Amino acid sequence: QPKAQYFKKVLRPSLDTSFYLLGWTPGSFDSHNPLVHLLGCYTETSGKGKFNLGGYCNPNVDALTDKIAVETDQAKRNAMITEAFKMTVDDVAYIPLHQQGLAWGKKDTVSVEQRADNQFMIYRTIVK
Repeated sequence: QPKAQYFKKVLRPSLDTSFYLLGWTPGSFDSHNPLVHLLGCYTETSGKGKFNLGGYCNPNVDALTDKIAVETDQAKRNAMITEAFKMTVDDVAYIPLHQQGLAWGKKDTVSVEQRADNQFMIYRTIVK
């Protein structure tokens, strides 16, 4: 079904699903993004956890996520991100059943960069 109908059904307030498939690639590639939107405790006012369809909520993960948002020391921030994701794994916040692979086709005479976000950048394409 179209995305608009699907999200109307599975997002709050209805949460009408017991099983779902959700693809998520933040445009920023920042690990903070899924911590906020997929793993954050839902709060209507802040928008946190809007796509947390399983209802997972750990206030300690949320507190750490808030600190990650303002940490400027990259090493400290990376350590906090690692800790936050470890907490969600230990809690079994999600049981991932499928990870979609990226599949592209091209001729041998074409060189193209396959990015992790599955975006095609025409200006990075070389025809030999």
